[in-house]
Amino acid sequence: LAETRNFDGTVYFIFQPAEENEGGGRRMVEEGLFEKFPAESVWGMHNWPGMPIGTFAARSGPMMAAYDMFEIDVTGIGGHGAMPHLGVDPVLTGVFMATLLLLIAAIVPTSKDEHGTPLDPVGAVLSIAPICGTAKTSPHDWLHLEGMKRALQADSNWAGGDYEKPPEAGLRAFHTVSCGWFLSQTYFRNGKYKNFLGTKAETVADFIENVISLFSYNDANNLLAMLATWQSADVSNHPKFGGDLAKALGAIRCPAMVMPCDNDLYFPPEDNEIEVSMMPNAEFRLIKSDAGHLAGFPGFDAEADAFVDQGIIDLLKQV
Repeated sequence: LAETRNFDGTVYFIFQPAEENEGGGRRMVEEGLFEKFPAESVWGMHNWPGMPIGTFAARSGPMMAAYDMFEIDVTGIGGHGAMPHLGVDPVLTGVFMATLLLLIAAIVPTSKDEHGTPLDPVGAVLSIAPICGTAKTSPHDWLHLEGMKRALQADSNWAGGDYEKPPEAGLRAFHTVSCGWFLSQTYFRNGKYKNFLGTKAETVADFIENVISLFSYNDANNLLAMLATWQSADVSNHPKFGGDLAKALGAIRCPAMVMPCDNDLYFPPEDNEIEVSMMPNAEFRLIKSDAGHLAGFPGFDAEADAFVDQGIIDLLKQV
């Protein structure tokens, strides 16, 4: 604009006070900035004292870090100085927590790229414990989800998602298909479906009705949005990895405890075995349960819960 003046309009310079979490742009909008100075578009720049005066810079990928604020209340129990064992000292807990935060900050990599820009702080992830899931949705898993989706969308009341009332027939079909997947064949063979989540059923048909009732609060489009997220799940779908699953999993350097269920119809353990073989610091532990995918749902299977708890305890010992 300074060189050509080829512009028919008004330019406002806005100097934003504070960072976003302290108010920033949101605070200015709330106080009526654009009511006083209407604008068709806003172009933002961030000052950078370390760069030469008059220089502008850009880069691909992450540019700025975000932060958030939170409070932790540590509650102690008062006591006499001569009997400290009868009290709980919150100072010690607070010191331990502060030390832990320092340790987390200390492990963030300080390596830089060729431009001197710090690389993404992936080292801030201390450990991961995937339970009953995969790093990438398999073709077979995608296919069963597609069946659930089409069962719902076959209801004419779905109206392409612009329904005026819930597509009840489609929702019933959706949950009916789901009933055959989230629990294992052994679970049904053992008759456990008759007491699913506190419900009573004499037949499998009764079980289906119970499940439909339990999940009747779900909105059709919400279910389809969740399903679409599941179908497209792929940890390697990132510019850094370009769809190369081995490269993406190989980049996970923190300790990992991968725990599938031996009877999970969604995520069979063979998928996790392949993934763990690509991860440099991962351990594979198999949950043995007839609960299928729900073996990973806390409180559903006590033995599975104990197994998962022990796996997480062992994982945390590596941190």
